Amino acid sequence: MDFKKKNKIYKIGNLLPYFVLIMLSFISCQNYTLEKSLENGLSDYRKTRYINEKMLDGYFIKKIAFFKKDSLNYRFIFQLSDDAEKSVIEKYGLGLVYFADKKTLKDTNGYIIHQMKPNLKNYGKHKYIIETVLPPAQYLDSIHIYLSGRNNYTGVIGNMVYIKNIDLR
Repeated sequence: MDFKKKNKIYKIGNLLPYFVLIMLSFISCQNYTLEKSLENGLSDYRKTRYINEKMLDGYFIKKIAFFKKDSLNYRFIFQLSDDAEKSVIEKYGLGLVYFADKKTLKDTNGYIIHQMKPNLKNYGKHKYIIETVLPPAQYLDSIHIYLSGRNNYTGVIGNMVYIKNIDLR
């Protein structure tokens, strides 16, 4: 191996510890951003939508935010009213119906349903439902949010909430 090639390999090897340090800083900053955003009521986070809709008595969604968790998954964060109670939130299942173009969602009639069993979480003085989801696309025409039976679909309970034009990128 000639001196120039050997010298390039040596330089790249010297940069590896710095690269690892930068990546660890980036990951810890993401967690810091999530934690701070939750403590601040999602007030400064840019991928937040104001919902301000009552699903039913005791179940009011103020905002929804989308945090990228990894290359495929997202954390969908539902900020609830300050008077939300665990007994009400954890009594129902929370469903999402994703709508995207039919080319993206082949063989599904253009939508996919995702059902979850939410748990109430507190950060600072704010209350949330935080769910990790695998959305079917980076851009969604709309998401319909509904309540149903906790263990299985029993029909829509209360009001549905609709949000449109969701760009997760």
